[in-house]
Amino acid sequence: MVVAVFLSGFLIFSHIFLRLYVLTVNDYLRALMLMFVAVVVVLLSEKIAKAEEELRKAYDALEQRVEERTAELVKVNDELDNYVHVVSHDLQTPITYIQGFSSLLLEKYQENLNDEGRTCLERIKASASRMEALVSDLLSLSRIGKVVSTFEEVPVSEIIENVTSGLQERLRRNGIQFVVAEHIPSIYCDRKTIYQVFENLLVNAVKFSAGTKTPKIEIGYRNGEDLHQFYVKDNGIGIDPEHHHKIFEKFERLKEIADEEGTGLGLAIVKRIVNNHGGRVWVESEKGHGATFHFTLPKAS
Repeated sequence: MVVAVFLSGFLIFSHIFLRLYVLTVNDYLRALMLMFVAVVVVLLSEKIAKAEEELRKAYDALEQRVEERTAELVKVNDELDNYVHVVSHDLQTPITYIQGFSSLLLEKYQENLNDEGRTCLERIKASASRMEALVSDLLSLSRIGKVVSTFEEVPVSEIIENVTSGLQERLRRNGIQFVVAEHIPSIYCDRKTIYQVFENLLVNAVKFSAGTKTPKIEIGYRNGEDLHQFYVKDNGIGIDPEHHHKIFEKFERLKEIADEEGTGLGLAIVKRIVNNHGGRVWVESEKGHGATFHFTLPKAS
């Protein structure tokens, strides 16, 4: 309403002014058209400014909601990690007792047990060992990013050598060819946790390539600007692309093989450690054609 009154008044004033001071009809019409265009531009500018202001307010409100939800999610995740840490820590003692007493029964009272009794105790020991591994992985996962890490320049070749020294028997027993690229660089990292990254990836590679005719595992790298890109490659059973993202989640496991030693946390731990170093991890694979796990880590200064 206010705009209509203003526009009407402006046009009347313009009409009187132009009739008094413009000499020809053509000049009058041309000037009147320019005046009209100027009024339209002003009105459109006001509408655009108003729309931009409303859009800015909506964006600010949305951004605030996102920040609030993000803060809530971070709080929930922290509480969950703290809960997992406490529960896992408290489970260590009873698991130790279960393992200790079952071993004692097998050692001292084996003659008094029949085959069924010994089998039951062996299963109890095996289950306790699996529970111990699960608790250990849960504790490792909950500590990443919360325990102060010691970052230093570390030759990756040393980490690979230390990891593979504990896997030599499995590599030999499964006839796996193991290849490491030359001139593997140094990185700036927490040695202990990056050891765990290579260990988890190599254990998986051994596990999933052991059944192939000519199993092979390869470790290599590509040079980047700020980060080195490493990879662990095998020619094992491979992973269907639809599972590529799921395998990095907690308790996700491939169903293709009977995995008695895994906890379903190995790749989740790898992802959290790599992310904590400012890198990322992903997999390239197709079912039946092996898998290549890539991950980036900071260069040594």
